[in-house]
Amino acid sequence: MPVRLLLFILILCVPGVAFGNARLPVGCSGALFKMEGMTLDQKALILTAGHCSDLGSFSDPRMDGLVFPGPGQVLLDQPASGQADIRGGGGKFRRYHFGRVILATMTGMDLEILELDATYATILARQKDAEIYELSPIAPSAGAPMLVESAKWNVDFMCEVEKVVPTLKEAPWTWTSVIRFRFTPLCIFYGGVSGSPVLDGDRRIVGVANTAGDPGTPCDFAAPCEVDAGGEVTVAPPGQSYAIPTHGLYDCYSSARRAFDFALPSCRVLPFDPSRDSLPGASAPPRAVAAPVSTSRAS
Repeated sequence: MPVRLLLFILILCVPGVAFGNARLPVGCSGALFKMEGMTLDQKALILTAGHCSDLGSFSDPRMDGLVFPGPGQVLLDQPASGQADIRGGGGKFRRYHFGRVILATMTGMDLEILELDATYATILARQKDAEIYELSPIAPSAGAPMLVESAKWNVDFMCEVEKVVPTLKEAPWTWTSVIRFRFTPLCIFYGGVSGSPVLDGDRRIVGVANTAGDPGTPCDFAAPCEVDAGGEVTVAPPGQSYAIPTHGLYDCYSSARRAFDFALPSCRVLPFDPSRDSLPGASAPPRAVAAPVSTSRAS
């Protein structure tokens, strides 16, 4: 049996597959997660895609009245009120309130971090079999097998990292260093999969499900196109799936304070490179300025 196939089988056989995910009211998937060093007495965090936030300055009549972070827009420490469902090992969901968006952006990356009112300890007291994913500080490498878990549909996708694409464009947004999965019938994303965690062999999060190609106007909604280092544009074929790597969030994390700090010199939540101005449809410079944001502990 090929080694790669054996690794896929081992990942799928790990106990607890698809048990720890989150389901969001906008119809997306997500994951209950924590950074290295965070403790169970801290307020719990959920990781999902930025386009699942229903926040921001951009709207489009084709998108059912939803709004999105616009090009160059990053939302930090925003008050919000909503519900997220967390699934336990038995498959039952429990509902939790969130009151804060720590980060939501679609510039450079497509990510959102929500803070629940409940602590990790509170969740585990209600759902002893709930899984709390660790976020990996290591970037995924080509050829690595990955498991993508969608709580929205209770479906797992068996994927493999094919390469990291320098630039991916869809409608007004530009994302950089995006994971492209090898095209197989086992790894084709669809609506509701957005925000699902991408898990490595240790069940640590290395990415978040972002988009997939559909027939349509090239580089427009659901028809992403890749831009290589030389500026050559390639339209993604239908079914081609992508994810946003998440290891860079550690550059915006203070291990001493066990909290996010987007003012750290290492933090680049708005990766803007002036050399990209020459690329087709390059985004405008970011409008927002990152400010210190901490994940508060429960009082």
